[in-house]
Amino acid sequence: MRGIKVFLFISFVISVVYGLVLLFMPGQMAEIKMGPQDAPSARYMGATFIALAVLAWYAFRNPAKNVAAIRAFIVAFGLSALVGLFNGITGAEEWGLALTSVIFGVILAGGLLIFTPKGEKAT
Repeated sequence: MRGIKVFLFISFVISVVYGLVLLFMPGQMAEIKMGPQDAPSARYMGATFIALAVLAWYAFRNPAKNVAAIRAFIVAFGLSALVGLFNGITGAEEWGLALTSVIFGVILAGGLLIFTPKGEKAT
């Protein structure tokens, strides 16, 4: 149970930090190409990441009971890795930024997948 809690806590921290930065510094994030290029879209994306942080905290408190939330994170991080890979291959994003999304997505989705509670208690 310790492994899943570590990955959920890391997911919480990443989501809350990225969400707050997008909410309060959308212009700076646009300059370094780490989010939407307009402030309103960046703030909506920041609010979404804050919601993901709340979900991560909720799942962190009792992972065996909140497997659906963990599975949602696996899908979110897996899709993030696929989008980063697609953007890197098509040239829509510089490989350095795209590779960051791919690496973090694979590590977090893989860690959550490996440590997801299984069995009767995981409902």
